[in-house]
Amino acid sequence: MENREMSFEECMKQLELCAEKIKNADTTLEESIRAYEEGQKYYLKCSEILNDAKGKVQLYRKED
Repeated sequence: MENREMSFEECMKQLELCAEKIKNADTTLEESIRAYEEGQKYYLKCSEILNDAKGKVQLYRKED
């Protein structure tokens, strides 16, 4: 994963690419494991972004 802050859409795209690699019949077991581990990182980043957004929405709702 890159050092710069990725957008939700960028993380989702990378997560989808990892899933595609795992599903590919030509992918070796080792490559699948690496793709799974990388996918886990993107999944956690997506979850973090969504949780931050949820917190902001809740904060804005309280202000109204």
